[in-house]
Amino acid sequence: MAIPTGPAGPSPPSESTPSHKINSTRLFRVLNPELFFPKNRYVMAFGLITFTGAVAYFAWDDAQYRLRNPSGNTVLASEPTETPMTYQERMQLKQQQQSSSSPTAESMAPWPSQVPSEPPGLGIADGSLAFTLTWWSTLPSGVRPVVLQTCQALERRIFPKTEAMALAAETRRPGTRLLVARAADDQIAGYALVTVARIDSTARLVKLAVVPAYRRKGLGRRLVQHVVAYVAGPKVRVAKVRLHVDPVRSGAQQLYRQVGFVTTAAIPDYYGSGRPAGVMELTTAATDYSI
Repeated sequence: MAIPTGPAGPSPPSESTPSHKINSTRLFRVLNPELFFPKNRYVMAFGLITFTGAVAYFAWDDAQYRLRNPSGNTVLASEPTETPMTYQERMQLKQQQQSSSSPTAESMAPWPSQVPSEPPGLGIADGSLAFTLTWWSTLPSGVRPVVLQTCQALERRIFPKTEAMALAAETRRPGTRLLVARAADDQIAGYALVTVARIDSTARLVKLAVVPAYRRKGLGRRLVQHVVAYVAGPKVRVAKVRLHVDPVRSGAQQLYRQVGFVTTAAIPDYYGSGRPAGVMELTTAATDYSI
C-alpha cells in the first residue's frame, strides 16, 4: 500500500549546483553579490593580471626608493659601511670649520650697487652696529631677484640640506616678509623670514640667518627685535611671536631668551628621529621695541 506524500518542495542544493542558482533572500544577495556572479574566465584573468601588476609596481617603487635613499636601513653593496656621524657631531664639526675660516669674498655676498644706500620708508641704519635692515619687498623691483638669489645661496651655505628653505617660494606666501641686513662694506650679512597668521593673531619667525663673518656683533638680536617691532606695530598688531629652535643650537636659544622669548613646549622628532624642537614664544605686549 502506497503512503501518500505532500506536495513536492524545492530540492535542496547539491554540491554541484552553481552558487548563482541557489535560492536565497534578496538581502543576502545584496550583501554577498560575489557569491552569485557566474564564473567568467576573462574577469578572473583581468583581476589576476591587475593584482600581479600592482605587486610588481610596489616592488619596483620600493627598489627605486632604496636607491634614492642609500642612507636608510638598507646599505647598498657599493656603499662603505663606516659608522655615520651623529647630528651633534656634524654640528660641532661645522662650527669648528666656520670658526677656523677667515672672512673671504666667497663667504660674503655683495649688496647690489643698484640698491639705494637707505631705501625710503622701512630702511633703517644702526650706527653702533653698522648694519642697515631693509624689507625685501621695499627694494626696487629690478634688484629684488639679485638680493633673493644671494640670500638663497647663503641659505644653502649656512644650513644643512634638510633645513634649507626655498626662499623664493616662501616670499610668495601671503603674510610672509623677508628682512635683509646689509653691512657697512656692502655685503649681505644676514636675513630673517617672518610669516603672520591673523586668524590666531600670531607671527612665526620662520628663519634667522647670519653670515659667520658677521656673527657675535649683535646682528641676530637686531634682526629679531626689528621683526618683533614690525609685527607688534600698528600695521600688523599680533599678540604673540612663535618660533621653533633646535636644542643643540644653544647660542640661538640664548639669543631668543635675551630678546624675550620663553620656551613653552617641545615637538618630538621635529628635525628628524630623536631630534626634538623647542617651541619658544614672545608676548608682544611685554616688549617695547620700536622701528
